[in-house]
Amino acid sequence: MSHPRTLAPLLRAAACVLALTAVGGGIAAASDGAAPTAAAAVTVDAQLAGDLWPGAPAADATVTLGNPGGVPLLVVAVRVGIGSGTAAGCVDQLVLPAGDLLPAPVTVPAGGSVTVTVAGPTLAAEAGDDCSGLPFSVDYTADAVEA
Repeated sequence: MSHPRTLAPLLRAAACVLALTAVGGGIAAASDGAAPTAAAAVTVDAQLAGDLWPGAPAADATVTLGNPGGVPLLVVAVRVGIGSGTAAGCVDQLVLPAGDLLPAPVTVPAGGSVTVTVAGPTLAAEAGDDCSGLPFSVDYTADAVEA
Protein backbone atom coordinates (compact mmCIF):
# COMPACT_ATOMS: atom_id res chain seq x y z
CA MET A 1 0.00 0.00 0.00
CA SER A 2 1.44 3.35 -0.92
CA HIS A 3 0.90 6.80 0.51
CA PRO A 4 1.53 10.14 -1.19
CA ARG A 5 4.19 11.10 1.37
CA THR A 6 5.96 7.76 1.50
CA LEU A 7 9.50 7.45 2.80
CA ALA A 8 11.34 4.50 1.37
CA PRO A 9 14.87 3.12 1.59
CA LEU A 10 15.27 3.72 -2.15
CA LEU A 11 14.98 6.93 -4.16
CA ARG A 12 11.56 7.37 -5.67
CA ALA A 13 10.43 10.27 -7.83
CA ALA A 14 8.52 12.94 -5.90
CA ALA A 15 8.75 10.98 -2.64
CA CYS A 16 10.65 11.49 0.56
CA VAL A 17 13.77 9.41 1.00
CA LEU A 18 14.97 7.51 4.04
CA ALA A 19 18.65 6.85 3.52
CA LEU A 20 20.01 4.35 5.99
CA THR A 21 23.60 5.01 6.85
CA ALA A 22 25.11 2.27 8.98
CA VAL A 23 28.08 2.93 11.22
CA GLY A 24 30.02 0.13 12.91
CA GLY A 25 30.84 0.45 16.58
CA GLY A 26 34.09 -0.74 18.10
CA ILE A 27 34.73 -3.40 20.70
CA ALA A 28 33.96 -2.25 24.22
CA ALA A 29 36.53 -4.58 25.83
CA ALA A 30 38.42 -7.79 25.22
CA SER A 31 37.35 -10.80 27.27
CA ASP A 32 40.74 -10.99 29.01
CA GLY A 33 40.74 -7.29 29.90
CA ALA A 34 43.36 -6.44 27.29
CA ALA A 35 42.82 -3.46 25.03
CA PRO A 36 40.89 -4.38 21.88
CA THR A 37 42.66 -4.15 18.55
CA ALA A 38 41.39 -2.21 15.53
CA ALA A 39 41.27 -5.46 13.52
CA ALA A 40 38.69 -6.88 15.94
CA ALA A 41 35.89 -4.39 15.21
CA VAL A 42 32.30 -5.32 14.37
CA THR A 43 30.84 -3.97 11.12
CA VAL A 44 27.21 -2.97 10.66
CA ASP A 45 25.07 -2.93 7.51
CA ALA A 46 21.37 -1.99 7.82
CA GLN A 47 18.45 -2.19 5.41
CA LEU A 48 14.98 -0.84 6.11
CA ALA A 49 12.04 -3.18 5.49
CA GLY A 50 9.04 -1.34 4.10
CA ASP A 51 7.97 2.22 3.49
CA LEU A 52 7.46 5.05 5.95
CA TRP A 53 4.93 7.85 5.96
CA PRO A 54 3.61 10.15 8.68
CA GLY A 55 1.87 8.15 11.37
CA ALA A 56 2.70 4.75 9.85
CA PRO A 57 3.98 1.96 12.11
CA ALA A 58 7.74 1.74 12.49
CA ALA A 59 9.50 -0.28 9.84
CA ASP A 60 11.83 -3.05 10.97
CA ALA A 61 15.49 -2.91 10.00
CA THR A 62 17.53 -5.91 8.95
CA VAL A 63 21.01 -5.46 10.41
CA THR A 64 23.97 -7.58 9.35
CA LEU A 65 26.73 -7.69 11.95
CA GLY A 66 30.08 -8.61 10.45
CA ASN A 67 33.30 -9.76 12.06
CA PRO A 68 36.36 -9.36 9.84
CA GLY A 69 38.63 -10.35 12.74
CA GLY A 70 40.11 -13.67 13.73
CA VAL A 71 38.23 -14.23 17.01
CA PRO A 72 34.48 -14.60 17.66
CA LEU A 73 32.69 -11.48 18.90
CA LEU A 74 29.72 -11.15 21.22
CA VAL A 75 27.54 -8.23 20.10
CA VAL A 76 25.93 -6.91 23.26
CA ALA A 77 24.01 -3.90 21.90
CA VAL A 78 22.65 -2.37 18.70
CA ARG A 79 21.47 1.23 18.77
CA VAL A 80 20.14 3.72 16.24
CA GLY A 81 20.61 7.48 16.04
CA ILE A 82 19.80 10.28 13.64
CA GLY A 83 22.44 10.59 10.93
CA SER A 84 24.10 13.74 9.71
CA GLY A 85 22.33 13.43 6.33
CA THR A 86 18.92 14.30 7.80
CA ALA A 87 17.55 17.66 6.66
CA ALA A 88 17.92 20.12 9.56
CA GLY A 89 14.28 21.21 9.65
CA CYS A 90 13.03 17.62 9.66
CA VAL A 91 15.10 16.10 12.49
CA ASP A 92 12.17 16.37 14.92
CA GLN A 93 9.91 14.42 12.53
CA LEU A 94 11.98 11.21 12.60
CA VAL A 95 11.06 9.00 15.58
CA LEU A 96 13.69 6.41 16.57
CA PRO A 97 13.43 3.50 19.00
CA ALA A 98 15.38 4.19 22.19
CA GLY A 99 18.06 2.14 23.92
CA ASP A 100 19.46 -1.25 23.03
CA LEU A 101 17.51 -2.85 20.18
CA LEU A 102 18.91 -6.40 20.56
CA PRO A 103 16.64 -8.74 22.50
CA ALA A 104 19.70 -10.82 23.50
CA PRO A 105 23.46 -10.77 22.81
CA VAL A 106 24.52 -12.35 19.49
CA THR A 107 27.78 -14.22 18.77
CA VAL A 108 29.37 -13.38 15.43
CA PRO A 109 31.93 -16.01 14.34
CA ALA A 110 35.44 -15.00 13.31
CA GLY A 111 35.40 -13.95 9.66
CA GLY A 112 31.61 -14.33 9.55
CA SER A 113 28.38 -12.43 9.92
CA VAL A 114 24.98 -12.71 11.58
CA THR A 115 21.77 -10.98 10.49
CA VAL A 116 19.21 -9.77 13.03
CA THR A 117 15.94 -7.85 12.75
CA VAL A 118 15.57 -4.85 15.04
CA ALA A 119 13.17 -1.95 15.43
CA GLY A 120 13.48 0.82 12.91
CA PRO A 121 12.35 4.42 12.58
CA THR A 122 8.97 5.95 11.89
CA LEU A 123 7.72 9.44 11.14
CA ALA A 124 5.72 11.58 13.52
CA ALA A 125 2.03 11.65 12.62
CA GLU A 126 2.23 15.43 12.32
CA ALA A 127 5.15 15.34 9.83
CA GLY A 128 4.07 17.66 7.07
CA ASP A 129 4.82 18.23 3.44
CA ASP A 130 7.71 20.55 4.39
CA CYS A 131 9.92 17.46 4.68
CA SER A 132 8.66 15.83 1.48
CA GLY A 133 11.53 14.99 -0.83
CA LEU A 134 14.19 15.78 1.78
CA PRO A 135 16.73 13.19 2.94
CA PHE A 136 16.62 11.39 6.28
CA SER A 137 19.40 9.17 7.54
CA VAL A 138 19.87 6.94 10.55
CA ASP A 139 23.05 5.39 11.93
CA TYR A 140 22.98 1.87 13.38
CA THR A 141 25.89 1.11 15.69
CA ALA A 142 26.88 -2.04 17.56
CA ASP A 143 28.90 -2.69 20.72
CA ALA A 144 30.81 -5.96 21.00
CA VAL A 145 33.33 -7.80 23.14
CA GLU A 146 35.55 -10.74 22.27
CA ALA A 147 33.55 -13.90 22.91
